[in-house]
Amino acid sequence: MSSYSPQVPTAVSQRLGTEEEMMTLVQSFPEVHLFLGYGAKAQYADVTEVLQGMEKQLLAVQERCAGKPWLAIYGGDISNEAAPDLGWLMASLRRKYNARLLAIQSAGTPDTTTDYHFICDEQYEEVQSADAAGGVVTGREVLYGGTRHGVAVGGTRYYMGAKLIKAIAPATKPILGTVFVAGGGGVAKQEIVYADEQAVPWVYIPSRAGVPAVYGSTFGPVHDWVKARLELGAPEGKPYACVTGNH
Repeated sequence: MSSYSPQVPTAVSQRLGTEEEMMTLVQSFPEVHLFLGYGAKAQYADVTEVLQGMEKQLLAVQERCAGKPWLAIYGGDISNEAAPDLGWLMASLRRKYNARLLAIQSAGTPDTTTDYHFICDEQYEEVQSADAAGGVVTGREVLYGGTRHGVAVGGTRYYMGAKLIKAIAPATKPILGTVFVAGGGGVAKQEIVYADEQAVPWVYIPSRAGVPAVYGSTFGPVHDWVKARLELGAPEGKPYACVTGNH
């Protein structure tokens, strides 16, 4: 018997031990959407402003779900009002829009504001750095997400895996409806590029970084990529949407 109860909120995040349990959960919701954004270094200047930027789309989700909760997936950032990154944005979104939260993460402790969490098998890559003597040291770092050579890695290989972004049967839609991108750094940029390449609909919400010095810009590297992408238009068979705001 499964150890979780789909769609039932609890005070403790329910662990999904296998990919099969995760898939059973996501298929129990009327709609499933993915959220990408800033991490703990850059944070958000104003989470309320970001939520207002995606309000039209989220109200439409609520209307389509007719009062039933829907599922919001993200990478498991810890919610902290004093340092508001994607984790705090998701906790705020959960309270306002009748969403249940699923964290799909590569490592770390699940946030207590999530309803469910799935910690996938860790992937590593070799990295080189200089030691005190000026030599080169080779070590390993966890791949938290993004892509390598066009292949999804870390948590991305699950929340943007074929089982979610491809139709599972003829004449059906993929489980994952939309990728909401509220700012973000290098990993988020890799992920929106991947979504675009895989014809996954995405919505971009320009979001001011709370610590703009991290990227040397107010809106970060995702913003620059989106501006260039929109100039190309939407090729046939690759739907996307963009909330441009006033920026």
